Amino acid sequence: MDALLSGDLHAARHLSYYAQLRGALSILAFSGIGIFNGLCFAIDANGRRSNLYSGRRSPGTHVAAWQALEAWGDEPAQAARFMNAIQFGGASLFDSVQAIWPSSTAISLVSQIVDAWGVDLKSGVRDHDARNISSYNPHQLNPHTCSAVDAAEFVQHVWSVLEPVSGGDYVLLDRHLLRRLLQQVHQTVEPPGTPFSAGAIFARHANLAPRVAGLASRDFLSSVVEPDDLPLLAKAQVYSSGNAIGMISRAVLLLRVATGITRSALKDAGFLLENDALGWLEATGVDRGFWPSGSASRPQFAELWDDVALALDDLGRIIVQVPPDRHSMSALLGMSSRYLGQCERAFMWGLGT
Repeated sequence: MDALLSGDLHAARHLSYYAQLRGALSILAFSGIGIFNGLCFAIDANGRRSNLYSGRRSPGTHVAAWQALEAWGDEPAQAARFMNAIQFGGASLFDSVQAIWPSSTAISLVSQIVDAWGVDLKSGVRDHDARNISSYNPHQLNPHTCSAVDAAEFVQHVWSVLEPVSGGDYVLLDRHLLRRLLQQVHQTVEPPGTPFSAGAIFARHANLAPRVAGLASRDFLSSVVEPDDLPLLAKAQVYSSGNAIGMISRAVLLLRVATGITRSALKDAGFLLENDALGWLEATGVDRGFWPSGSASRPQFAELWDDVALALDDLGRIIVQVPPDRHSMSALLGMSSRYLGQCERAFMWGLGT
């Protein structure tokens, strides 16, 4: 995000690709699949380890990760587990789908879920190619640009959909992800041509958990109101020429999934995130300057939004008031530009502490 604001689109592509990769590795780890340099394995329910490339050399971290993610996404046994791990409004995606279509098996693959969100699990290979150009080739021979205003407006949008609500939930983003998932099931199980407002989403909305129903109304889920998707979801489907904003959008969605399953995994392992001091998070917060050293001075993670909110106010005023060039924008943003590039903040409040 900082590279995008600064006009370094090649650095933005490089970093957003690795953000996608790290999201993919985290998602795979949740299912006991480890992808490391030269060592790739899976651990089964009995704790036994199996090498993914037994008897042959691993193809390397990047290739192995995207191959494993694609295979994992097409494995039927993973779908229910995945939907139980991702929560919105205190209820899992699985519970929300079952509330509308009891005993439905319309969603049998994880790949179907992320496809509904606009992310093709095969896209990592294409984005890897774009990353190679940005990482290794002369930048001026491979121009890739984005205006200062377009970059600033996209950064504003990304942060707005990640704003923490109720202790850390990404409500604005998640309600759109839920709607896309439910509407995909609708198109699978309802008679062809049935409007969303005439199907089970509309008729059984009251069966949803009360908080879910309150955050995502019947009219919203049926696209009667706010029918347009978030720009982030549309931009995630832009693959042309290694588009940096498209790559960042896909990274945001993969990392949102990775954050959700990390949160579930930690809770399943017995961590009470509100009380347990997680040393790796404490160290990250101190190293990135989010708070001074010493746990007594650490804010609640949702409070990390406060700096971002002030920076977004500054950015909004600058877009309106100054000429749309990066020199003016950078000079006026000052410290605010640093906050707008600190995406680790969103991960921390996504843990719900």
